[in-house]
Amino acid sequence: MLVLMYKLNPSVRIHLSMKKNFLTFFLMVVSTFCNLSGQNIHGTVIDESGDPLPYVSIYMKGTTTGTTSNSEGYYELKLDQGRHTVVFQFIGYSTVSKVVNIEGEDVEFDVVMKVQSTLLSEVIIAADREDPAYAIIRNAIRMRSYYRDLLTQYSCNVYVKGNQKILKAPEKILGFEIGDLDGLLDSSRQGIVYLSESVSQLHVSQNKYKEVVTSSKISGNDRGYSFNSAHEMEFSFYDNTIELQRQMISPIANNALAYYKYKLEGTFQDDDGRTINQIRVIPKRESDPSFYGTLYVVDGLWNIHSLELGATAASTQVYFVDSLTFSQIYVPIEHPDKWALFSNTISFKLGAFGFELKGLFTGVYSNYSLEPEFPDDFFDANVHVVEPESNERDSIYWAEIRPVPLSVEEKVDYFRKDSIHKVRTDPIYMDSVDRKSNNFKPGNLLGGYNYTRRSKRFYYSFSSPLGAIQFNTVQGYNLGLSFDARKYYDEAETRRLLFGAHMNYGFSEERLRINGYITYRPSRIDLHRITIRGGSSIEQFNDQNPISPFLNSVYSLLNRRNYAKYLDLKKVELSYLTEPTAGIFLNSSVRWENRTPLINNSDLSYFKKDEVVYLSNDPLRPDSFEPSFEEHQALILAINGTVRFKQKYFLYPDRKFFAGNEGPTFRFNYTGAYRVGGSDVGYQKIAMSLEDEWSFGVGGRFHWYVNGGFFFDKKRIEFRDYRHYTTSQIFLMNPSDYLKTFLQLPYYQFSAQDRYFQLHLQHYFDGYILDKVPLFQKLGWSFVAGYKVLKSDDFPLYQEIHLGLNNMGYRIVRLLRMDVVLSFQDGQRDWGVRLGLALN
Repeated sequence: MLVLMYKLNPSVRIHLSMKKNFLTFFLMVVSTFCNLSGQNIHGTVIDESGDPLPYVSIYMKGTTTGTTSNSEGYYELKLDQGRHTVVFQFIGYSTVSKVVNIEGEDVEFDVVMKVQSTLLSEVIIAADREDPAYAIIRNAIRMRSYYRDLLTQYSCNVYVKGNQKILKAPEKILGFEIGDLDGLLDSSRQGIVYLSESVSQLHVSQNKYKEVVTSSKISGNDRGYSFNSAHEMEFSFYDNTIELQRQMISPIANNALAYYKYKLEGTFQDDDGRTINQIRVIPKRESDPSFYGTLYVVDGLWNIHSLELGATAASTQVYFVDSLTFSQIYVPIEHPDKWALFSNTISFKLGAFGFELKGLFTGVYSNYSLEPEFPDDFFDANVHVVEPESNERDSIYWAEIRPVPLSVEEKVDYFRKDSIHKVRTDPIYMDSVDRKSNNFKPGNLLGGYNYTRRSKRFYYSFSSPLGAIQFNTVQGYNLGLSFDARKYYDEAETRRLLFGAHMNYGFSEERLRINGYITYRPSRIDLHRITIRGGSSIEQFNDQNPISPFLNSVYSLLNRRNYAKYLDLKKVELSYLTEPTAGIFLNSSVRWENRTPLINNSDLSYFKKDEVVYLSNDPLRPDSFEPSFEEHQALILAINGTVRFKQKYFLYPDRKFFAGNEGPTFRFNYTGAYRVGGSDVGYQKIAMSLEDEWSFGVGGRFHWYVNGGFFFDKKRIEFRDYRHYTTSQIFLMNPSDYLKTFLQLPYYQFSAQDRYFQLHLQHYFDGYILDKVPLFQKLGWSFVAGYKVLKSDDFPLYQEIHLGLNNMGYRIVRLLRMDVVLSFQDGQRDWGVRLGLALN
């Protein structure tokens, strides 16, 4: 849920622009305060000490028409002429209801709210008698699914405002100067990094939904579209679990009594005479996936009246989150028991590497319709649709429509960032800044060089020649240099041309190889991408690159183990990627390859020179130092299809984003090598795979992957064309690769040229087991287990079992995973240890 959208902006040139436009800014602020159509009430909500109360829910009684106060306690509410009862509701405070007469003029109405006084019946709770809260909670648990499913079809309007602000920033990180983040930070090293508003229509029918954004505004980008989403911040505590980093247990979940203690703090009456129970929610264990705070339950109905629940880093396992709080208020919309969410606020504080940040997303839900009619094709794959004109609303429109008034700080930020944006998008200014940043510096030798010409929408970069030095026994030390460029053809930078080249020189081999590519993508809505590649390169026999060049260099130079096996490849390839319909992707390619064998040209290592002999570059005959195959040519057609069942999208006017899918992912591959035009290789292969992830709530996540295939029409198959598996013979791995990787299988020993089948199972317990072990409760580590099996016509059944610890580390740095692996084949057993280091 929590995605930090940092927006870095300039400062020096901007202050002059702000001075010149001060009159515009003054008029904007005045219009914001004064643009009340003559039928509004406005004022400030404070507590008994005179402090403003932020995000108080304010609505017309009996409706869901309303607003909330802003961070300064100020509110505005538009009403029709006549007599209205306005309700002021805030968690922990007594509800205030006032009758207001609207007669064509503004009404200023300040409200003082008092801390909620509750009554607690004189109940003697003996040592063997439970708190009265437990009976209330049991009733709420009993009614949980009823209320979860009560509103199965509705439409409503939703206003969402997101605000994220840096509270503290370090002067340096790892010795590098931070500065003021290009004008983002003020003299106190604070500043708003994200401010955005959106107005949308949320439509729900059974388990389907669609959100249509009609208005969108981002501070500092007058042509941008907000990433706010009412549905994405709609966490329902009527569900058994709430998904954050892990599945969190609702205080009224079916199994909640195993995770919480409850205390009845008192009761009070609402305006309609209903008794509201105020219950303190207390986690039994700090590391459990549970919340703390206050839950308000309507007596007799047993539904949620409101709540303020928080989560800690230990409970969520998101260790850079200092605090996370959910505040929700429900209001009755239809007698006798239909209540709907009216206001929803999610606030958080983060801390990492010396930065401290606070954020808040608040949503106001209004104008519910409980019997909407939807066309048959209304709920499609696009679950979040942003209308093209949504970012064209002016300040007068926003002053009229926004239910939550801007604070002074937010008004200043809008003005300042908009001024920055206007200056920064001026072509003359962009060219002057780009000329300065494009100057070559000595540091570019280590970090690479980037060239920018924003006014022409052209960019290119060179990789660092010093950072690309690797070693293998075929080339010895080798040096790589990459050039990449991109050109955009429209203002939104959606139509683009990418091209580049890679050069590699092996010093022991004394050979230079060059290859390049060019890719054209005409749109970021409809997926069409055509790519041409060609040139000479050195590649592993397994094109999935099971061992990285860096790790191969380390193991070769320090341990004298050269696991990577290479061939020389000259090729020309044309490929086309498209998405003919939602969730179905086709990637077709045709390529001509000339394959040449390679042999070792270097015997260099720093250790074990007299103890270990390097193996040859032949993956099948490691003791043979002759070429491993004859040079040959291959003409190959590959068709790859992917089906993501129930794929969802966020659709913006100029681009489309994946929003996940609700089913498994199926992949199909056809590969055919044709003996025409001088091609030596001839065969056909079909392969299929299926994978998915299942959630077991607090019990963790289960991942599975199955893959199988077969070769036929085999005239000539070279080893390059075999089915090679992703595997590892080295101690260090990347945890993200575990699902589809065998942890102990030799790299090329079981490569198949006939039928094959593999199955991978893996379960992340996400603290379900180790949270109950005292020592591991504090560490925050979690347990993971897996099983893998491989069967082909060429070899006996191979199996692996692995048990490990995940999420290892300290505080926010948790990059490690450690597994013990036991493998079985043909009566033989072997065991090993793998350390996963997450670096991506």
